Amino acid sequence: MKITETNLNDSLKKSLDSIYIILSDESILIEECLEKIYDKAKTENFTEKDTHVVDPRTNWGFLTSNSENLDLFGSKKIIEIKLLGQGPGIKGANALKEYTKNPDPNTLLVVIGENLERKTFSSAWVKTLEKKGLLLSIPSLSSSSLAVWIKNKGEELDVEIIEEAGQLLAEKTEGNLMATLQEIRKLSLVYPNTLLVVIGENLERKTFSSAWVKTLEKKGLLLSIPSLSSSSLAVWIKNKGEELDVEIIEEAGQLLAEKTEGNLMATLQEIRKLSLVYPSEQIDLEKMKKNITDSSRYSIFDFSNAFVSRNTKRAVQVLETLKAEGTPETLIIWALSRELNNLFKVSKTGSTKGIWGPRNYLDSLEKTSKEINEYQILKAFKSIAFIDSCIKGFSNQNPWVGIRELTITF
Repeated sequence: MKITETNLNDSLKKSLDSIYIILSDESILIEECLEKIYDKAKTENFTEKDTHVVDPRTNWGFLTSNSENLDLFGSKKIIEIKLLGQGPGIKGANALKEYTKNPDPNTLLVVIGENLERKTFSSAWVKTLEKKGLLLSIPSLSSSSLAVWIKNKGEELDVEIIEEAGQLLAEKTEGNLMATLQEIRKLSLVYPNTLLVVIGENLERKTFSSAWVKTLEKKGLLLSIPSLSSSSLAVWIKNKGEELDVEIIEEAGQLLAEKTEGNLMATLQEIRKLSLVYPSEQIDLEKMKKNITDSSRYSIFDFSNAFVSRNTKRAVQVLETLKAEGTPETLIIWALSRELNNLFKVSKTGSTKGIWGPRNYLDSLEKTSKEINEYQILKAFKSIAFIDSCIKGFSNQNPWVGIRELTITF
């Protein structure tokens, strides 16, 4: 039976089907549906998950062996099949159709089709799975539905994004849902439980005099904040230290600004660390040298950029820093999945059109897509699927082991 993503919640409240097939070009929309299905599956004691990222070499025997062996123990298992940019092929289509003739009652089969050709949606294997289970065919978001999606995502994260702010966000991220969601998450941390108006970061100067800015200025308050000069940065560092009850002398402040390269977020993080180590004390040059670290400059995007450019040494260095600072494993694999998805699209189309990011990032995507093949990308997807199962408790391996191995071997 075919249902929409909006009807999925009602369907899951009634029962968990044994077969789901999800087709979409948007990985975020697929993940939203998967999360709901797997949450329901956990309540029904599905304790294991096997993920198979399909490529031309895939052996489809796992469907047959699963139905033959699983009922000996009576345990429940999720079989997740990912089709990325290509269908299952003749063998796979036959294996899927054959499975539906005698599906295992202790198995939840989830077939994910991402960026498939439209003709695949009406193929025989899709129709067969639809008859035996539930089909979700999720279209890409239109401008109006993207606005609703942004508003709903904001509400889920407890921020109210007004219409003009949502339009600006959609414009700056060019409709890229992964980038849009990341921005909404950042906003929810900066402005919890408040009414969001508009934030413009790194906009072109001409935007400052545009009609929508002038309209908002008439109805509210406009703050146009210039970047800090060297002298004003020194004052900012001193003031932030005083707010946190530490006195940062001039030489120490200069060293801090130098080591963080003027990155205010990194600078503030270091000042906060210093206030914990030396509460109510004076921070001289020696104390600053002892405690400052280059690690404060690293973010999840430093890691993903190093990964996509195949700078293994830097990627591992940033990864170890992020791990030490308590970065969630889920955020790491989100970044890896994003890069692999982008690489896959570029390798297929030969272009970065439609991908959001600065020019040096897009250049790295193009360069790396020419150095690797499709099999390497699919193999990396398999690794991420396994790491994800470790995070969700379906495997006992430490997720960081898999993340580090993928970083080194990609």
